[in-house]
Amino acid sequence: MLVNKTKLRTLGLSNNMIGIGGARELASVCIADLVSLTRLSMESNLIGNDGLLAISNALVNNTSLKEIFLYNNDLDDDTMEVMSAMLSNKLHL
Repeated sequence: MLVNKTKLRTLGLSNNMIGIGGARELASVCIADLVSLTRLSMESNLIGNDGLLAISNALVNNTSLKEIFLYNNDLDDDTMEVMSAMLSNKLHL
C-alpha cells in the first residue's frame, strides 16, 4: 500500500506492534522511496535496535524528514546515537 507513494509527507504507524521483522520489511520495501516524508511516527511498535538501524539506513537519502517519533520501542542509547550520526552524516551501516 505504501509502495510508490513518493509524495507522502506524514506516516503514522504508532501502536501497531510492527516488531523488528516488520521494521526491516518496511525499510526494504518502501521507506527509502518516501523521499518527501517529513514526519514518521513509530511509537510503541517494539522495533528494537535492529529495526531502527534498518529504518535509519532506509532514510539516509531522505532530506525532508523533520520529525521522527520512536519512544517505547526497546531502543538503546548507543543505537539512538548511531541512528543520529547516520542521518546527520548520511552514513550507511
